[in-house]
Amino acid sequence: MHRSFVKGTLTDLGISPLKRKGQNFLIDENILRMQIREADILAGDQILEIGPGLGFLTEELLKTGAQITAIEIDPNLYRYLKGTLENRYDNLKLIHGDFLKEEFQGFNKVIANLPYNISSPITFRLHGIGIELGVLMYQYEFAQRMCSEPNCKEYSRLSVMCQYHFFPTLIRKIGSNVFYPQPDVDSALVRLVRRKRKTKAQNYDIFKNIVRSAFNKRRKKLKNALGSLGEIELKKMETESTMTTFLEKRAGELSVENYISIANHFSTNKDG
Repeated sequence: MHRSFVKGTLTDLGISPLKRKGQNFLIDENILRMQIREADILAGDQILEIGPGLGFLTEELLKTGAQITAIEIDPNLYRYLKGTLENRYDNLKLIHGDFLKEEFQGFNKVIANLPYNISSPITFRLHGIGIELGVLMYQYEFAQRMCSEPNCKEYSRLSVMCQYHFFPTLIRKIGSNVFYPQPDVDSALVRLVRRKRKTKAQNYDIFKNIVRSAFNKRRKKLKNALGSLGEIELKKMETESTMTTFLEKRAGELSVENYISIANHFSTNKDG
């Protein structure tokens, strides 16, 4: 698709894309085909697309024969998609709504070019809706944080929470020239594969709170960063050598498995 076509269509729809809202439309067909390949799509797949925009990726997805549900928040884009795609494909369900507010179940894959300004809440929401595989476009720095390992500067709360649920892989860094309008940042295509953990957090809320508290004070040792857990609980943790070792480390030095161990130790002692 040509940049002039995208620009003209958006003008006709009365839409002026705003960079600050992450409204950048992918216009490179090679990247679209790469997304389809990385998704390993089968005819029986139930695929969710978030923010289909002008429907370029949507149409490529529909051609695979899989069942596609696309949710679009912009009313003008939603009406455009109804007029251009809905009557041509019986495997498409269009929803006018906000992904962050709607309830979703029954999807095994999500494929989307996400608005970068809300990438974080969208990604955290994906953790809990049963998606087995995702192929998603992110801002490059965000993608780096998702895939980063302990002791790297990009390693963050996002890294831990994402890797608790998924194996994330940065497929390819993508320049700004393949979007209209061109963003001020590079992008990256990320593949997420659901992780089947042998050991899970016994209490997921406690796990989340510990990770959040640790990275909120990431320069402090864990024994100081986790003060909100309470002095009694921390003293219980200090009675075990493994936990003492963890408490002497900082947030960025601990693996996802370390955080699970800390959370489960805390859960057991708290319940007991």
